[in-house]
Amino acid sequence: MRAQEAGVEGIPTNFKNTKRRLKAKRVQHIASAIEGGEVNLIASVVTGISNGRLVQLAIDAVNEVRKQIGAEWLYEGTIPHTLRWNGYDYRIKSAMGSIVYSGIVPILCIPFATIADRRPDIGDLTIILDQLPGDNERGMQLMNAVARVEPASAMWAQTRGEGLNLHIANLGSFSPECGETIPGKRHPNAILVDWVAVGAYAFHSPQVLQAEIDYTDDEIESFASIWRAIESSVPSKLVDLDNMPKEFFEFQEKFLAKEKTSN
Repeated sequence: MRAQEAGVEGIPTNFKNTKRRLKAKRVQHIASAIEGGEVNLIASVVTGISNGRLVQLAIDAVNEVRKQIGAEWLYEGTIPHTLRWNGYDYRIKSAMGSIVYSGIVPILCIPFATIADRRPDIGDLTIILDQLPGDNERGMQLMNAVARVEPASAMWAQTRGEGLNLHIANLGSFSPECGETIPGKRHPNAILVDWVAVGAYAFHSPQVLQAEIDYTDDEIESFASIWRAIESSVPSKLVDLDNMPKEFFEFQEKFLAKEKTSN
């Protein structure tokens, strides 16, 4: 996709890299573009704080999943610091990042697939991820390996049951017509996704944004207008980490209980 055919025209940078005094103006521009039908958008956003439950389940799951994919921990004393799999050593943050992605992506896809299935013009979906922690290509390999085993495979099966062919890809970089290679995070679609996520957090969990910068109530209200525009104008689903779809935790908890019983 060529850059000028994507995103919202006039939004050159993501939320973080936009000067504070310009944020409200950019938000208004994006909301107006969505309400005016200028953006062909289906929105599925994960928000909330989760109180550590999702992360803890991911930590527990990696210890069980690694047995299925043939990975092993390397230790410094009694503390694991590296996951070794398929001839490559993943630092713990990189390994956890890829494995959390393996759980988050189906959570996004299940409601997204349900929404998109109502559109007869959509039969295939490609989920484009941004740069993974550490080595991007190795991270994708690990993520795909985890996605093929339980509990992630069960969630993917439910997603496919919605009648769509789903693919996972990665946008590490892109080349517009000028031929210059540009980091994926600067693609107009990635920039739009960043602003949509901010709008969802401002709408549902403003404390997440205010923990970074002391935004005023008026600023938060302004940012939330993006998500309100989405809810009123395009198919959308907000997935709350604090009130996760029960299927996700049922898959995870049944799997972990089965593994603990068999050990």
